[in-house]
Amino acid sequence: MVSDGVRAVPGPGHGYLPPGEGWVKLNQNESPYALTPDEWEALWEQLRSVPLHRYPDPNHAAVEEAIAGLTGLSPSMVLAGNGANEILELVVRSTCEPGDEVLTVAPTYPTYGRFCAMNRVRLVEVPWGPDFAFPLRELLAAVSPRTRLVLLCRPNNPTGHLYPGREVLALADAVPCLVAVDEAYGDFAGDTMADCVRSVPNMAVVRTLSKAYGAAGLRFGYLLASAETVRAARALQTPYGLSGFTQAAALFLLSRPDAMRRRRDAILAGREDLVRRLGRVPGLTVFPSSTNFVLVRTAGSADALDRHLRARGIAVRNLKWEDRHLRISVGTPEDHVRLTEALEAFDAAHAWPAYGRDG
Repeated sequence: MVSDGVRAVPGPGHGYLPPGEGWVKLNQNESPYALTPDEWEALWEQLRSVPLHRYPDPNHAAVEEAIAGLTGLSPSMVLAGNGANEILELVVRSTCEPGDEVLTVAPTYPTYGRFCAMNRVRLVEVPWGPDFAFPLRELLAAVSPRTRLVLLCRPNNPTGHLYPGREVLALADAVPCLVAVDEAYGDFAGDTMADCVRSVPNMAVVRTLSKAYGAAGLRFGYLLASAETVRAARALQTPYGLSGFTQAAALFLLSRPDAMRRRRDAILAGREDLVRRLGRVPGLTVFPSSTNFVLVRTAGSADALDRHLRARGIAVRNLKWEDRHLRISVGTPEDHVRLTEALEAFDAAHAWPAYGRDG
């Protein structure tokens, strides 16, 4: 009763979900800062005006016009959806037929593979170059007659690095397909390719309110692309799929960019604190980050360290990558103190060698 294609789709892969309260949750790259009480009160007043007995606007006109105003693009080049994940899956589905290929650089956001499997599309992964250099030549060599889409995460998850936009533009200029840039973490990098979609017809940018805006629970993302690309993705979207509450809340958040910048700046300051603390722990190599998380390489087993942290109520992301890499989200100062204490206890028990403290 279930098709073979569906059986081949991997599970959602949400990672470890801490049970109960009291955990330090540093494994899903969420904002550690919620809306203030005043913001909640103002948001509630806006939500009270949503006519719950009516269907929401199926075209999301108000919120898409607001995004157009913020980006300087035409509303015809904007599509709102239920988080960046819905948008990314629509991009795959609107560009590919079963048996086609999507090109990406690995390691990257693993859910790209799930979107491809859902649509019976082959994901072709090209490894990063030395020091996570963008592999432009290798990507071009991997393009085949079945390549219909290039998916790039910039800055990249889970490595945290920002690679040059000029190399993405060079790739878009050389390939006969859409190049979609996932900018989930772009607000932390202070760098976006959104302006490029105006002049590069095969470029698309996907953004979200889940990270710097602190609204992961809202599930709101959007696509910036040519009017043709937006029309194709919109045609596949579920009717009335974006609730009136979601549209109203997104409008509220987008109309307060100063509040987003305050949260972002607090997270950037937190990232400096986290990097400083991790850099003092023997046995950890800390990689540079342009995001709200930090990639670390462990001198010994990452599985062992992950188990140690979980036993102390701390959740980080075990990447299962050579058993040597963890991804740690920026938290509150209090979160960082608990993490540091747990790391120091692990180091005292295992006596990992200090190495790569500057790398």
